[in-house]
Amino acid sequence: MQGGQARQKLGAEPGRLQGIFITLDPARDTPEVLKAYVASFDESFIALTPRSPQELAALAREFKIFYRQT
Repeated sequence: MQGGQARQKLGAEPGRLQGIFITLDPARDTPEVLKAYVASFDESFIALTPRSPQELAALAREFKIFYRQT
């Protein structure tokens, strides 16, 4: 389900959904690339770019995200 569809299903409370993308490859995923990618889902979504591997690990813990770089 895309972001716009999920927001529609929330009916009167679409503000309860905040789509967030976190890049695992900030060298490749520049702000311009992320902006275009996120916009293809829903204009209200945001993207986060960690500045270091430590910051990525902290974001993953905070949002309870599992990731693996290979």
